[in-house]
Parts: sequence; structure tokens; C-alpha cells
Amino acid sequence: MVPSIWEEAAGLSALEQMMQGRLIIGSNVGGLAEQIGDDGLRFAAGDSAALADQMERVIQDPACIPILGSRARDRARNIYSLERMLQEYRILLGRL
Repeated sequence: MVPSIWEEAAGLSALEQMMQGRLIIGSNVGGLAEQIGDDGLRFAAGDSAALADQMERVIQDPACIPILGSRARDRARNIYSLERMLQEYRILLGRL
């Protein structure tokens, strides 16, 4: 769980867990929300009832844990792969 209440450029703790194939429950704010996308569970920042609802969802349906964990790992590996990062830098540098 990453219950941040302010925007982060990139939630590294969430990314580390995603790379390990773990389910992420995080605030729907800033870069954290972008990292999680649809491959984890999100809730409105500061809304403890919504966080509890997401936690309850996992308790009621534990089968979602490996499914969302696998999707999170795939997402993180795709977005932050060395090949993609190098391609993005090539594009950026080509514009200069």
C-alpha cells in the first residue's frame, strides 16, 4: 500500500514492488497513479474509507493478488525496460 496524500513525480517504493510482481494499492494521484495504471488498485488520496474498501476487495477476492501482481510486473518492465528508456533518450536527444 502506498497511501500518499500529495503528488509524487515517481513512487519508487511502488515501482520496486511492481518489479517484484506484488499487488499495489495506491493513491490515485500524480506519478504514482500513472505508474499503477489499471494494473493495481487505486483510491482517492486521503480517503481512508476508499483505501479500506480496496483492502476489503483483496480480502474478499485473494485470487486478484497474483493476477494484478503479474500485470504490475509486466507494466513496470515494459515502461522501465532498458530498451524503452534508451529509445526515449534517443528521441529526446534527436529533438535538441
